[in-house]
Amino acid sequence: MKKLLSLLAATGLVATSGSVAVACNKKADDKATTDKKDLGSLAKKELGEIQLSAGETMPSVKELVAAINKANASYGLGESDVEIATSPAQTVTGATLKAKAASTKFTGSVAVTYTVKEFVKQDLSTITGNDLKLTPTANTQAAAETAAIAKIKEKLGVDVVKDTDFTDTYKEATEASKPGSLVVTAKTGSKLLTESKSVTFSLAYVAPGTSPSIPDVSAPEVKIGETKSFDVTVENGDGKTSMSADVKSDSTAFLEEVSAVVDGSNKNKFTVSYKGKATSDAAKITLTYGKITKDVTVKVTAAETVTKDDLSKVTDKTIENSDNQEGTAQTAALAKINAKFSNKNYTAQDLKFTNFQAAGQSGKKGSIQVDPADQSTKLTGTVTFTWPALG
Repeated sequence: MKKLLSLLAATGLVATSGSVAVACNKKADDKATTDKKDLGSLAKKELGEIQLSAGETMPSVKELVAAINKANASYGLGESDVEIATSPAQTVTGATLKAKAASTKFTGSVAVTYTVKEFVKQDLSTITGNDLKLTPTANTQAAAETAAIAKIKEKLGVDVVKDTDFTDTYKEATEASKPGSLVVTAKTGSKLLTESKSVTFSLAYVAPGTSPSIPDVSAPEVKIGETKSFDVTVENGDGKTSMSADVKSDSTAFLEEVSAVVDGSNKNKFTVSYKGKATSDAAKITLTYGKITKDVTVKVTAAETVTKDDLSKVTDKTIENSDNQEGTAQTAALAKINAKFSNKNYTAQDLKFTNFQAAGQSGKKGSIQVDPADQSTKLTGTVTFTWPALG
């Protein structure tokens, strides 16, 4: 009779433990789902006017994501989180975005509305007056072209590329009284500039070794939530002027906590740091030193997904505890866990031991519960180990 009661009790215990494990896992799954933002709860679904890029008839995912983040501050939507639904089809006034299955931050879908502003090719000849006077960082064609491209972007709002959008004719400035010139002419086939239109820039002479410049720099790729940095040394700096680093207006959804700190020993050297916010292949940081600026491109990638080992998957739950002491039980339990998750070499600091019950007489087994340590990034779940009753 006693054996039968013991068997029933053991069966009941296993069933209860199984139910708890299922319930815990379900809660974890539910939490993972509820942690995601529901696109359907987007506060501002009217996105206003969206400027189309050259060759477009409707906004791209990139432009829609940027418009959503602009209308909804700190929303943090990334291009890799969503796609444009095919049903209902996108139109020139609206689209439905749905979360990708791989997105770790968003779920559901949302219908947004907008108005489009068609792209119009820009006329170089409309740049006039003082805007025709350029002061390059050096007396070279490359420096002159950089200054001209920046001026075209400033006045016409387009990022032009040599040999794709324009050709040019260069004349070097040789002294202060003999300025140089750069004639920029739009190419046939350019998607940004009106064909054959041109502009002639005057190039001020730059005395050798006197003009500061920001060299080209390569920014390390950064993951969401991660902080990276790079160093930049201003050429011909004065040792007094500070450099500032700011997220470009079209990249505020992708980068944050951007700053530039001067070096302690070299006042022309600065460390620029930044933190990933949402995925982007071309987020921009603008460096400013006096009157000169330079844009630096940063790639922001998704954070790595960490797979935690689940303690509830440990199946061998019987341990040896010859002296019936808690310390011995902890050591034996740790050995069983490392046997299950080989090559992980977990330590007692990775675990939390609770509910120790010493074994007793009359069939009373000893037990100890093991959970992940608080704030553990390696483990999840729970497991209870037992050892035989005394006698």
